[in-house]
Amino acid sequence: DQVFLHGLDLVDVDVEAAGADWAVIYYAGTGIEADGHNYMIPIDADEKSAEAFPRDNPGMRLATAFDAVKGAKKLRLVVADACRVDLATALGRAVPQAGAHSIKVTEPPRGVLVAYSTAAGQYAQDGTGDLSPFALAFIEALREPGIELQKVFRRVGAAVEKSTGGYQVPTVLGNWPPDDLYVSQK
Repeated sequence: DQVFLHGLDLVDVDVEAAGADWAVIYYAGTGIEADGHNYMIPIDADEKSAEAFPRDNPGMRLATAFDAVKGAKKLRLVVADACRVDLATALGRAVPQAGAHSIKVTEPPRGVLVAYSTAAGQYAQDGTGDLSPFALAFIEALREPGIELQKVFRRVGAAVEKSTGGYQVPTVLGNWPPDDLYVSQK
């Protein structure tokens, strides 16, 4: 049993994930840190709405995505393909500088994995086309028939690090389930 969701309605995800074998949320966009929490903000957020976003949208905390996948039986995974900048940078009040502000890495709860498109203190690149370097590497790794999921993320990490010249290093946090998890059959 797998659950495929379109759009981001975290309220309904936990209901859909309950009892499924796998529950995966893939978020691509901007992530901000405000008040020590990571948030997923929509692409249509303007400066005014972005500033009020943490207050007005507590359900868009990354931790809410972790809670939403908890009901799955075998795999509970959140993929955060987001730049994760501080709120001042997202609003254009500051320019990202290496090491200037290290964004807090939100650890997943026990039994949940989180794959970040970049490590803490790094900024994820958008890429030159429609997809980020992380998304391109993820799609490419998933194309191999019969690939095990842990291997997917090892390949993604290596490909992104290579394509960005070491500027961006994806990170997976949490404990993998004991069983091998195959993306597709051979």
